[in-house]
Amino acid sequence: MTVRLTPNSIVLRNASAEEKLVLESKATAWSRDAQLIALAFEGEADRLLLMARLREDGIDFGTTERPPSWLFIDGTEAWLADGDRDGVVAELLPLERPPFQRLEILSRSESGLAYVRERKSGILRMLTEEELRDFNDPPPCPECGEQFGCEHFNCAGEPLLSDDEIEHDVPPQWLAFAREAGISRQDLDRLSSIAEESGEFRVVPEAQSDMRTMELVLLLNEER
Repeated sequence: MTVRLTPNSIVLRNASAEEKLVLESKATAWSRDAQLIALAFEGEADRLLLMARLREDGIDFGTTERPPSWLFIDGTEAWLADGDRDGVVAELLPLERPPFQRLEILSRSESGLAYVRERKSGILRMLTEEELRDFNDPPPCPECGEQFGCEHFNCAGEPLLSDDEIEHDVPPQWLAFAREAGISRQDLDRLSSIAEESGEFRVVPEAQSDMRTMELVLLLNEER
């Protein structure tokens, strides 16, 4: 079998491609057969970071510009040099990662207590089932585990616009703020209910507001 490549793919032999390494690689898609894994990247920086890590760990890999002796590359396809190219190509598929879990459950007692470790801080805790639910309210970001706003979601749990979406969809008067603070598509409606008055941003009297609207007002005034 053969794996599918993009111009910025990194190819690993299956024996050296541990699951943890693949999931932490920032690759957006992969092609895999019985012998090889080809990881594809959207950004060159993520690709270079993985290449540096592989060199540091002593893991051999191949790229389209520098194929190793154990790898044959023909355009957008690659296969092992000592293997057969049978014409069946493993197509590129999105690389799906499990959601980030804030707590790692180490064990549970017969009384219902859970012994857990916070993944970021390493702090150990003993929690009841109710306390476990409280730790996930509001639900943490599936990407990084933050619960009250991050680079992926705002505090209302809404996905933030990408750089391209900001440039295309955000009105000019809010563009600099959106680039700096990050906003969701719903925030565009909230911003339409905010006006500057006497040198200060405020929610217009007739508008309905929520906690996220008040946060936007606070952020806008802090940036003045």
